[in-house]
Amino acid sequence: MIIKNKYAAIRGTLDFILSKKFLTFLFLLHLFHETPALCTYAVAHSQTKNIEKAILEEWPQIEPYFIGQGCCAMHFSVSHWPYYFLLSCVICFTIGLPIVFYLAYRTFSYLHNQKQTMSSKTYKMHQQLLYSLIFQLVIPTATIFIPFTSLAVFLIIQADNVVYVGQAMYIISTYHSLLNTMLMVFFIKPYRDVIFKYVIQKKFTGITPLNSS
Repeated sequence: MIIKNKYAAIRGTLDFILSKKFLTFLFLLHLFHETPALCTYAVAHSQTKNIEKAILEEWPQIEPYFIGQGCCAMHFSVSHWPYYFLLSCVICFTIGLPIVFYLAYRTFSYLHNQKQTMSSKTYKMHQQLLYSLIFQLVIPTATIFIPFTSLAVFLIIQADNVVYVGQAMYIISTYHSLLNTMLMVFFIKPYRDVIFKYVIQKKFTGITPLNSS
């Protein structure tokens, strides 16, 4: 959504993008995009009791660590709806991501073509903001969407040792907040100035003499 608005702002079509007709179209498009995952999840969730029963019949020793622990489980011999849910999530992500990156590419191209009609200050402002938006897109893609989509694919194909893959994907996802914070500090000058000022002050004035006894 942010990339789309930035592209529209550079093209001078932001009024159309923010019009009621276009926003209604986006709402319906988003609803259509999410409906398969929502519907398959609702049906899959209705099979929870049968799935839990089948899992405990096969692995009764895990009951203390499974029942009432908030676990999300699937058993394809009981119901294929969890499979359809995972598949719909993978499809939704793989459809949406190329569109977003295409809009980012188009925005860069149009900004470069309009460089001669902008002042240097305006061009640098648009460029810096665009770089910030791109990295804001890349970080959740690399730390959340790709890891969990990969995990969904491993579950769909019923790969071995998927537990270790899941743990690795969860660990990768924990880097999202750290990288996003570093990104904000790097691209937002007031934040950057405060951090650098604090570090410099600590470096040169943070040394305190030891009290002798």
